[in-house]
Amino acid sequence: KQWYQRRVAITAGKIPQNYTNARDYCSHLQWPLTNTGIGMATVQNSAENNDVKTLIRYAFGMKFDNNNPYKLGNWAYIGLTKRIDNDRKLTKQEKGEFNPEQWFYEDRGMARYDNFRARMPDQQQQGSKKKGYEYQVVVQVNKKGYWDDTFASKPLPFVCQYCGKMLILILIHLKYY
Repeated sequence: KQWYQRRVAITAGKIPQNYTNARDYCSHLQWPLTNTGIGMATVQNSAENNDVKTLIRYAFGMKFDNNNPYKLGNWAYIGLTKRIDNDRKLTKQEKGEFNPEQWFYEDRGMARYDNFRARMPDQQQQGSKKKGYEYQVVVQVNKKGYWDDTFASKPLPFVCQYCGKMLILILIHLKYY
């Protein structure tokens, strides 16, 4: 209970978003009393990373599905994107090299901490020469607290931050009859 009061508030729902929609959703939320928006989560140390990991576990269950590691519910977006040298496939030698001068949070802060899985980030590509390529340049965090770069078009739950608190937002889809 003390941990909850000090660090975290959780809102859970069911509709994952691509990175752009998640970012926009977080930045347009208005909170009572402050009337200010919030942004996507920044993770600048191991304690904040643990908070994100715990939020994902609370929202989707404590166990990581090792048989299906990229299963929806194992991962959530944070607000970290690669903004420099992000439009090409990395060479074998470059894969797994994290350069904090190329990665920035949505609040424009530079990444001072990372917890990428082994051999990540790898900046894979998808698409074709004809339709264009998309590269893995946004960050997802899993239930174990490990990071991986992924495609911004991938629908995922996401973590928002407000006044130093983190929220998991997985939008609730309501139908009116």
